[in-house]
Amino acid sequence: MNDPRRQMNTPRPAVRRPPARRKKKNPIPALIAVIIVLSLLIAAVLLLRPMFSSGDAATPDTLGDFAAAQVLAPLDGYPTYVDDVLYLTSREVLMVNLTDGRVICEKNSAELCKIASLTKIMTAIVAIENLPDLDAEYTFSAKIISYLTSENASVAGFAAGETVTARDLLYAAMLPSGGDGAMGLADLTAGSQEAFVDMMNQKAAELGMRRTHFSNATGFDAADNYSCALDVSFMFEYALENDFFREVISTSSYTSTSTAEHPGGIKMASTVFKGYATNELDMGCVLGGKTGYTGGARLCLATYAQKDGYEYMLITLGAGNGSNKPQYNFFDSAEIYSVFVG
Repeated sequence: MNDPRRQMNTPRPAVRRPPARRKKKNPIPALIAVIIVLSLLIAAVLLLRPMFSSGDAATPDTLGDFAAAQVLAPLDGYPTYVDDVLYLTSREVLMVNLTDGRVICEKNSAELCKIASLTKIMTAIVAIENLPDLDAEYTFSAKIISYLTSENASVAGFAAGETVTARDLLYAAMLPSGGDGAMGLADLTAGSQEAFVDMMNQKAAELGMRRTHFSNATGFDAADNYSCALDVSFMFEYALENDFFREVISTSSYTSTSTAEHPGGIKMASTVFKGYATNELDMGCVLGGKTGYTGGARLCLATYAQKDGYEYMLITLGAGNGSNKPQYNFFDSAEIYSVFVG
């Protein structure tokens, strides 16, 4: 094709610091790593103490650009800055070859921003890891349903008093991006959204998500609910290591358990599969992912793909101009995959 956006230099590879892994490692390097991490944590605490001495939660305003250069330091041999190649509306971008850990392209990947329902990736993996039985039952309270209605949240459609399974809640949170699924998971796993958010932030710390703070399980806009593309990539890659999580986000549709309120179950469609189809875009090598949208976050999309023996992950945040139409997150992602993966 003669599209000038495809006329580029071969991107230089950059190695991205990987998230925490479950695989067992040689104990000696692990001990050394623990010592290094503890040293870094102590230094960070000393440096940050004056900033947060008031006891208030960290926000994008108070955190500012702290440690942005340090966060990006692992990207030595910097990858292609995607705006030098393509014309995108996404404000933040990060594409990673998951097979070898190379960063392929990026744009403002350490910039603090809202991530909307990509938050539910953390909600899902924390719930999966802490719920021993995915067939455990949960009954929705009228309070939660009323709250979601008042917030005009996207929902799967569960009713007050309806009893469903944890499995139903996971598909509800990830496919139609249901706030009812996310809040149900939080309540079932930890007894309250507040306690569950503590678990989310603890997991974020374990994964090295240094520029992330969660204040809710749904991704609603809030001053103290933020992340960055690099941190989202750590979270998404970690979640993809879980077979059930991968199965859920690779599913195009799902029907929930039959209940008195919904005898035929609730039919749920993936916003990712729907988004590609609605915008008449070929998914190509993309296997699944998670969408997100709020007025503050704009259009967000996390996808993963496979081609020629390699796995890829792409994070695009802040696409469009504040409206969710057109769905620029899908157009941006399709262009990036087309140019950098083929």
